[in-house]
Amino acid sequence: MHSFTSKLFRPNARHIALLLAGSLCLNAVAQEISPDLVGTNLWYADQNTGVGPNATVWQQTKEMGTHVIRIGGNSFDRKMPSNGIMLQWVDQIIAAGAEPIIQVSQYNDATPLNDRVAAAADLVTFLNVTHDRKIKYWNVGNEPWLQAERPSMSTMGNFVEDYFKPMAAAMKTVDPSIKIYGPDFSDFYDEAYDDLFGGDNDITGLVPGKSYYYIDGLSWHRYPQADNADPAVAGAADMLERVIKAKNKIDFVNTLHTRTGDNALTWGVGEYNSKSGETVHTFANGQMFGQMLGYSMKYEARYIATWSMYENSGSRTGTDFSMIDGNGTRRASYQHMKFVTQYFTGHYADGMTSDNNVVAYGAVKEGRYSAMIMNRGGSSFNYTLRFNTNAIEGDNLKINIDASGIGEVTESIGPYTTQVIVLDNETSTLITYSKNNFDNDQAPTVELLSLCGNNKPTISHLEPLTIEVGDGLQNIMLSGISDGNACSQDVTITATSSDPDIVVIEGVDYISCEANGTLKLSPLSAGQVQIALVVSDSGIGETCGPASVSNYFDVLVPSRIDVPALIEAEDFSEMEGLEIGENDVGGGQHIGYIDAGDFAAYYVNVPTAGNYAIQMRIASNLDTASFALKDSTGNALETVAVPNTGGWQTFQTITLLTPLVAGKEIIYLDFLGAGVNIDWIEVKNDDGSFTEFEGTVGATPIPTPIPTPAPTPTPTPSQPDTSSGGGSVNLYMLALLLIMGLVSASKGSRLANKVSK
Repeated sequence: MHSFTSKLFRPNARHIALLLAGSLCLNAVAQEISPDLVGTNLWYADQNTGVGPNATVWQQTKEMGTHVIRIGGNSFDRKMPSNGIMLQWVDQIIAAGAEPIIQVSQYNDATPLNDRVAAAADLVTFLNVTHDRKIKYWNVGNEPWLQAERPSMSTMGNFVEDYFKPMAAAMKTVDPSIKIYGPDFSDFYDEAYDDLFGGDNDITGLVPGKSYYYIDGLSWHRYPQADNADPAVAGAADMLERVIKAKNKIDFVNTLHTRTGDNALTWGVGEYNSKSGETVHTFANGQMFGQMLGYSMKYEARYIATWSMYENSGSRTGTDFSMIDGNGTRRASYQHMKFVTQYFTGHYADGMTSDNNVVAYGAVKEGRYSAMIMNRGGSSFNYTLRFNTNAIEGDNLKINIDASGIGEVTESIGPYTTQVIVLDNETSTLITYSKNNFDNDQAPTVELLSLCGNNKPTISHLEPLTIEVGDGLQNIMLSGISDGNACSQDVTITATSSDPDIVVIEGVDYISCEANGTLKLSPLSAGQVQIALVVSDSGIGETCGPASVSNYFDVLVPSRIDVPALIEAEDFSEMEGLEIGENDVGGGQHIGYIDAGDFAAYYVNVPTAGNYAIQMRIASNLDTASFALKDSTGNALETVAVPNTGGWQTFQTITLLTPLVAGKEIIYLDFLGAGVNIDWIEVKNDDGSFTEFEGTVGATPIPTPIPTPAPTPTPTPSQPDTSSGGGSVNLYMLALLLIMGLVSASKGSRLANKVSK
């Protein structure tokens, strides 16, 4: 990444109540945090073509610092990708800095067990021997109770043992160093795990005649299912109950079989999240993730993998279990996982608070003390945090992190907010992420707080920005810059692009003691990046350390389509609230599950100004769907009352006749009423042969020049023509739309510096 700095000299005087009494030390060794703890699943990736998440999703996953990425799930269990596609995905995971977890198939689709055993061993051979990828973690099968169509749980021990032992033995014959986890039931089913882990169908013993075991880790899945439950409270409690069961079970097995050291049985989670897309896209779900990661440190998980990287276009509904939103924003789940990968390594330290709505835990590594504090309620608190168990006096909320340190922090936390404090001998970093940040698509704030009364600097928040390839150097105004004091310190402004191949930082101009500056950047290619701005001061004298604050904003560089052209509806440049569905007839995809307030935007290049026919393939099973076709200025070109076509897959083509200006333009669909599917959009030159769909109210087309006619006799007056044929406005539909308020309805342009919901 490229970064540039600009400096200013300024002073400081705010007192931040941070105290360090002596040096930090760790007197007791707690649980070691697994270096492979934080994981996700690769989805959606097509096992037939290998096409999966786009480059932006991969880049954001890498930036999160993901430790492991699992290739698994029901679809892959039913139909495994080819070895070539699997190798492609493995290399993408490794390039993202993560360790792959590979699931082999146990699905019995009339496939003999011997063939499944051979296929599993062959995949280990292909990846670890032939291509030397040294894949460490493997799963055998996925959610076997569901795959077997929910038989009596009393039969599952025998069912799993029959396939698990021969498959695991064959895989370890190829590579005894691999670690096999399973059986990845869809929940922690006590009866099945009791049978399989030290019970009647025990799969935890040694492979006969070998020094290695069939299984190295107990794994399971969980999506808390309670309706209308708060993920941060009820969801977290649901997960904790199962975490404790998993820990107790592996402790029992390790005692039973005297498994110790590298041979000790461990546990992991192959999939977890909330129950649906609506709940997944909440701040509370992020706090559930933060707590689940803390439980997993405390009870010594090897890995826990969320479902998933990206799914269902990040639409926030249905089966959208993504950690990245459809507009490219990193969700609350992503942010909490990133907190852990960045700041929680080394050894776990348990946390205690004086209010049940606030939970906390910590970590210690080589003199660095970290704490995560999650306020799950609607009240604000002043708090005192200590990195030990010594009693805290006073009226503040009391937080103790059992780390045997001497650090103390006095701060405040707002409602529905997560904070991370990272403390060393000289400075403290405070990261704050709130529900308000989440609701406004804002990244966490990062502040470097002095321990001796140095105020933190300031810089105003920047809104998301859209710029174009070819626009050249952009000068972005920075405002609200201050060191928080009296302009006598050396201040540095640093700007960093998350992908300089898309947007490169050219520099930062900043003049002494001014409140404003200029960020210089250039768009190089289509894509979306995050720009990080950090304002740091130099501290006060030789004894008071520096302070800093961070600010982030997104930059979209859209790709453009030259029209006339056919545009698949799912190839939007921007969208909000949509899902992508499969067409029942003819293949392909469409956009659907559309609600009022959703939008889709398509960036195009128009060769010449004039009249165009925009044809759309639509389907609806309702009478209430409607949308406005807008241009890049937010002007409504057409307002369409969508017809009920008789079914969600019963598509018909409608034609809209509208003028377009030459150059860069946006075809913007602003959905006013719910309930329409769109397959494609085609922009054509209007040659006069098109008839406009009657359910529209549109802009006046650009008139075609007409030669001056030769003089003719004055005709006999006649009644005016009031028919509604051709491209004229249907008067009944106009009245209906006026009553509905659709003709004048305009949400205004959400294109320039767009902020999503």
